[in-house]
Amino acid sequence: MKIDGASSSAWKCGATIGAATLVVASCETSRDYLDPALRRRVDELKSAVGVEPTTHANGVECGEVLWSWGNEFALAGGMLPVNFPPRFREVALVRFDGR
Repeated sequence: MKIDGASSSAWKCGATIGAATLVVASCETSRDYLDPALRRRVDELKSAVGVEPTTHANGVECGEVLWSWGNEFALAGGMLPVNFPPRFREVALVRFDGR
């Protein structure tokens, strides 16, 4: 199945990244738990999500930012959805297996 020239795997990864971005963004704590470099990448990701759809070309990069963001959020005491790690396994498979 093709969706706008992308495979269904890329579309699923994009939907996963978008949904996880919203979950982590809505759960941020008041103090900034991110170092300045990661904060800048997270802010760029937040801006890009509303402008450009996630594709094979940008999905891996978005996933890497979101993975780092989610890990820092969890280390700061935040709660992540239980399906957060398995969904990012799918992103990794796209990256390494070309699925």
